[in-house]
Amino acid sequence: MNILCEMYDVIVVGAGPAGSTVSRKCVEKDLETLVLEKQSFPREKLCGGAVSERTLKLLDFDIPEEVIDQKCNGARVHFQGETVEVEKDYRLGLLVSRKKFDSFLLEKAKNRGAEVKHGERVLEITEKSSHVSVETDKEVYRSKIVVGADGVDSTVASEVLGEEISEEDFKLALENRVEEVKFQDKNCDRIIDVFFGNIDGGYGWVFPHRDFFSVGIGSYEEKMKKPLKRQKRFLRDLNLDVPDNFRGHRLPVGGQGRKKVSGRIMLVGDAAGLVDPLTGEGIYYAIKSGKMCGETIEKAFSDEEPDLNKLKNYGERCLNEIERKLEWSLKICRLFYSYPWFFMNVYVMNREVLSRSVDVVSRDESKLRFGLWMFLKTPLFVLKYFFGD
Repeated sequence: MNILCEMYDVIVVGAGPAGSTVSRKCVEKDLETLVLEKQSFPREKLCGGAVSERTLKLLDFDIPEEVIDQKCNGARVHFQGETVEVEKDYRLGLLVSRKKFDSFLLEKAKNRGAEVKHGERVLEITEKSSHVSVETDKEVYRSKIVVGADGVDSTVASEVLGEEISEEDFKLALENRVEEVKFQDKNCDRIIDVFFGNIDGGYGWVFPHRDFFSVGIGSYEEKMKKPLKRQKRFLRDLNLDVPDNFRGHRLPVGGQGRKKVSGRIMLVGDAAGLVDPLTGEGIYYAIKSGKMCGETIEKAFSDEEPDLNKLKNYGERCLNEIERKLEWSLKICRLFYSYPWFFMNVYVMNREVLSRSVDVVSRDESKLRFGLWMFLKTPLFVLKYFFGD
C-alpha cells in the first residue's frame, strides 16, 4: 500500500450532491481538496429524481436543459379510489436523472479545482493529533479535515458514530423504471403522482422523466414486511407489467441528535442521517448541509491549520437549521401513520390543504404559518368531510 506524503486540506469521501457541494465550497476558498468516490461517474442512483424549487435556490447556478427530464408544476394524490389534483402556474421543481444531475454537480467542483478519484473505496479512517489518515483499496492519504459524504452506509459515519447507529434509523424504498404510465386518461407529464393506502406506513409514487417513469414505494415501518411483494402489488394495482429491474435502497431518517462532528471528521447528507421522514426528501438536505459544512470549514481555516473548535459550529447549525425541522417532521409522520384514515380524508384529500402543502414542501413556505392555518381550519375541514359543502 502506497502512503502519499502530500497533505490535503480537506478530503471528501463521496461525490454525490452533498460531497460535490462541500468540495466546491472548499476549493472556492483555495483549500486543497480531494474527493474520493467508490464508483465511477456517471453512475446510476436509486432515487425518484425530484429536486424541489427550494433546493434549486441553494445553488448559485442554473441546471442545464440536458440534465432536466421534466419541469414539475403540480401534484396528484390518490387514496381509496379518489383523486385530488393541484396544478400551479409556476414551477414547483424539476425531475432529473440522478446520473446526469450528480455528474453535473461534480463537474462544477472539478472545474473549480477539486481533485477527484473515481473507483476508489475507503476502507479505514484513522484520526491522529495532526491529521486524519484515509486508507482506500489503492492508497493511503492524509488530510487536515475529512468530510463523510458517502451515503446511507457511510464508512466515515461508522468511524464517527460507532455503535450509535441503529437499524431503527433506516427505512426502505424500492423503485422500478417503466416506459409508460397512464391514470384515468390524465396527463402524467409535469405532474407527480402520490398514492396512499397501498403501502402500510408509507406511500407509492410515480414521477415522470424524459423517457421513463420512476415507480416506487417507501415505508417508514421499522421493518417493511415483504417489500418486493408489496412493490409488485403496487405495480399491478397500476395495471403495469412487473419488470425485473427492481432496485432497493435504505433511507436514513434517524439523524436527529446524531453526532455530526468529531475532531477533524464531519458528516453531511445521508451519511449524517439528514432525510425528511415524512416526504423522504434527501437532496435538499444533502446540498444544504454540504453548503453549511463548506462554509464552516472555510471559517476554520483562518490560518494554515484549522481551528477544530470552529468545526463544532457546523453541528450547532445543523441542529438549528435542519434537525429541529426534521424532528417535527418525524412527529408528524408518526402521528399521520398512526391515524392515516383521519388525516387522509380530513386533510390530504382536501384540495385547499394539498395546494398549500405542495408550496410548503417545494418552495419552503413557512411551516409554522401553515401549521397554524391548519389548526384554525381543522373544525371546518372535519365538518366539510362529514357533511359536505
